[in-house]
Amino acid sequence: MTMPGTKLERLYTPLLEAAARLHIRRQTKVLTLANPLERLLAARPYAVLFRQVATPNYEMQRFVAMANAAELTPLVLEYHDDKFVHFNAAKHALLKLRFHSGMGRNGGARVRCLNLADMNGCDGRPLRELHTRRGQGIVDFHHAMMDAAAFSRRVALHDGSAWFLQQGGSAASYYPELFRLFLRHAVLFESFLTSGSDAAFTDNVVLPAFETACNRHGEIPLVCRLDPVESEGDPLWLQYPGELFGKAQEMLGMTTQASEPPNHFDSLRSTSERDVQKR
Repeated sequence: MTMPGTKLERLYTPLLEAAARLHIRRQTKVLTLANPLERLLAARPYAVLFRQVATPNYEMQRFVAMANAAELTPLVLEYHDDKFVHFNAAKHALLKLRFHSGMGRNGGARVRCLNLADMNGCDGRPLRELHTRRGQGIVDFHHAMMDAAAFSRRVALHDGSAWFLQQGGSAASYYPELFRLFLRHAVLFESFLTSGSDAAFTDNVVLPAFETACNRHGEIPLVCRLDPVESEGDPLWLQYPGELFGKAQEMLGMTTQASEPPNHFDSLRSTSERDVQKR
């Protein structure tokens, strides 16, 4: 079956519609659940964010808000065996943390940074092997940060490295099967970008994989747009609430400063609170 309109705008399903479709599709029994990841996702209605390592940035906060609005259980599907490359923005942000601490006197954003490790020595190594300057595993560091943030401490985490490697390890090989997981097991939350260095990935990997999943299975995978359209791909989504700065300093063995008051990040974060029902 060839699904019409597999361009990017056809890839996304509105949030509440996706949740409703998921509940209907889950009523169809699957005779064989091929692997542990499918069995996990089949256990309950999940909202899934695929990230190599879960971390409590503003993107995570929005994801949790959207999952809660749709009455889905938030789960981060991780890939700890993936390799670190500094030119990938999301991976770069795992080692150089930026904390948004409000606006400065001149109107610009106040951002404080913490470097967890020397990136030059990390390129090409699996994420699970990386450590902070204090010797803590990078994965453990970010998971501890997840526990420290009220909005993310109850998010379910699952390292899908074995599954990804079984599919071939590279995005081009695993994306068709990744989309298959969201036919009736869960809803994927993601923003696939069409500008900059991400455009080629979306055009050459994501859209062909989506079309392959549609053609093979006769249904559209359930994917919800994660970022608001007006701020899609904005690097601020990879920043952290300022109130987490002290916790990060503590884990790095640095002298802590006074905690930042909660920052509502109105220019971006409020979208997850005010218009999440629309998406």
